[in-house]
Amino acid sequence: MFTKSYEHAYSINYSVNGKKLPKQLWNIKSKIKEVDLFLKKTTELIPRVRESHPEVCFQSLSDLRVVKFSNKKVEGLRERIALLVKLFQESQMIHEEILNRYKRNDL
Repeated sequence: MFTKSYEHAYSINYSVNGKKLPKQLWNIKSKIKEVDLFLKKTTELIPRVRESHPEVCFQSLSDLRVVKFSNKKVEGLRERIALLVKLFQESQMIHEEILNRYKRNDL
């Protein structure tokens, strides 16, 4: 069943399973569909693809320690970039390039 409005999807979800539909989920529905279609065409990759919250990834990169600072603080951003740099040295440069290239509202 497909619907074009968040409100309609919310009411359907609530009536079916008694839970609210997060707005963030609604906003990424096209990306979820894109991944779903991709995996239907390339079924051999299904065992390798996982969904995860970014903070779970950062915890994994920090030897399973919870990162110290909120991701909304400058210190938190620095902490996360430092973790990424350990894995991929160009992470800092890529981050700076993105900040220089795009306005915050475009990201």
